[in-house]
Amino acid sequence: MKIYYKVVWTCAIILTFILFFYTFSFAQESKEESLKNLSNTRDTWEIGPEISYIQYKESGVKDKGTMYGIGGSYAYHNYIMLKAEGKFAYGQLDYDGSKWGSNKLVTVNGIPNYMLEFRGLLGYDFAANTIAITPFLGFGYRWLNDNMQEKSPGGYKRESNYLYLPIGLEVVANLGNGWSLGTTGEYDFFLRGEQKSFFSDNNPKENNIENKQTKGYGVRGSIPIAKKGEKVGFVIEPYVKYWNIDDSDYQRYTSSRSKYAYEPKNNSTEIGCKLAITF
Repeated sequence: MKIYYKVVWTCAIILTFILFFYTFSFAQESKEESLKNLSNTRDTWEIGPEISYIQYKESGVKDKGTMYGIGGSYAYHNYIMLKAEGKFAYGQLDYDGSKWGSNKLVTVNGIPNYMLEFRGLLGYDFAANTIAITPFLGFGYRWLNDNMQEKSPGGYKRESNYLYLPIGLEVVANLGNGWSLGTTGEYDFFLRGEQKSFFSDNNPKENNIENKQTKGYGVRGSIPIAKKGEKVGFVIEPYVKYWNIDDSDYQRYTSSRSKYAYEPKNNSTEIGCKLAITF
């Protein structure tokens, strides 16, 4: 998976340079004509399935598996770009690591995981020839629910919440006849995270805790290939998403004596592809 991750990023970078070179070397149409042509392929509703492979790592722990989801979005372009998008996904992940409260190594397969993500983006379109360049920023929320308690007597439910600011650049080329090719790169400025651990699932005498996360970042990239029809079109978009989050604060939980727990530094990589119908 590491090789595929590098290949996708390399292709995105190369494609970005090609589109920039084409934009500034062969501009022929006016800005208004360019934006009009590009808007015909970019003002869309999208909805469709997604599939991805996700891997989460922290010290001594690894979760990995396939997620299946559905995503939807609406994008509006008229010099100003406005976009709203959402995603829901489900998968059964495999856990390798230590058991809570001991150094015993365990493996648990088929753990139900749920993911929700909502984003709003604002940008501005710059155009030359048949290419649009759109810098953007926005606001995002990501929620992940891990239900290890359903598969292991020593497990407990975990909920992860991220608030972040997407900052990125989208480059799209109108290839004619409704076809377009693009690349998107994004840095996600981490605002705040909250990790909820339901320790009472494992031991009713222990209280549940909420750890705050304040440091971290995310990056993502994608290469959308779209076809716009008179009424209905489609888009295929391979993507890579990466998160790196630092240690959380410490919170006290109680069993036979007072103890403290925190969410360790961790990272997650998601590699996937979406196929959507556009209209």
